[in-house]
Amino acid sequence: MSWERFLIWRSKIFVIMLITLLFLIVATIFFRLPYMSYTGDKISFTPLEIDMNNLDFAGERLPIDPLVNPRGYEKLEQELLVTHFTLYQFLLYHRYSHLYFPYIDSYFHEVDIPDDFKYLAVAESSLQNDVVSHAGAAGIWQLMPDTARRYGLRVDAEIDERLNFERATRAAGAYILHLHDIFNNWTLAAAAYNRGESGLQRDQAAQPAAKTYYNLVLNNETGNYLYRIIAIKYLMQNRWKLFSPEMLGTIFEQPSLKKMTIEGPIIDLRVWCLDHDVDYQELRELNPWILWYTLPGGAWDVNLFVR
Repeated sequence: MSWERFLIWRSKIFVIMLITLLFLIVATIFFRLPYMSYTGDKISFTPLEIDMNNLDFAGERLPIDPLVNPRGYEKLEQELLVTHFTLYQFLLYHRYSHLYFPYIDSYFHEVDIPDDFKYLAVAESSLQNDVVSHAGAAGIWQLMPDTARRYGLRVDAEIDERLNFERATRAAGAYILHLHDIFNNWTLAAAAYNRGESGLQRDQAAQPAAKTYYNLVLNNETGNYLYRIIAIKYLMQNRWKLFSPEMLGTIFEQPSLKKMTIEGPIIDLRVWCLDHDVDYQELRELNPWILWYTLPGGAWDVNLFVR
């Protein structure tokens, strides 16, 4: 066999081995994922069965009667499949939840918002605090600029408090309570968070016979919105039964933080950090709501690591 033919043969063997290895990896991952099937009034995730009679959002049951909710099964199954089999994304939900859920739970309990609304944040932003949508919504709660300003957040070229997780959570909470005051129903309040209060009111006015979210004909995004939240809630609450500890891996744990008050205006935070023995990169990364290297006038509470 000539040297050239030997090299070609060796290359082919290498490619075959590589393809075989990739196939084995994919097959291993796939067959370790829980299998989902649908029969009657139950959706089965091996080793769990979801009893559709026990699914709810904020205490309102998901209706399963096809005469009341014709596409309910289909929509829920779709959202369960999309959320569950987008494994890398679900793992991020799991790992980020430890950073954000404790504060959300505590504050929502304080203001009497059902804790199911924390899953709304997952649906909105995948728990990414620095995400900005094409429409201009930002932060973990995906607040639009006008809505954020209405609830006391500063949004301008220097400061965007939608990226301040704690203040944005309080603003989102105030908005959710306002929506509940309008619609007198937590499920409709969640739908209005996505659709906009005026948009949902127009939908209701055009469909006076529809008494609940599940009876309304809505745009695709809002029409699937609560199903997505309910799917996320179910998968998050049952993740230790559906996935192995090895698949879930470790959660993100942030070192302890402390608050420091900075008095503005500050023309150049880089110089200020040098003068006050503060790490500039740490200041900016722990406080993404500071958009530039300046701070306007006023007292600003910033997060820093405890050292």
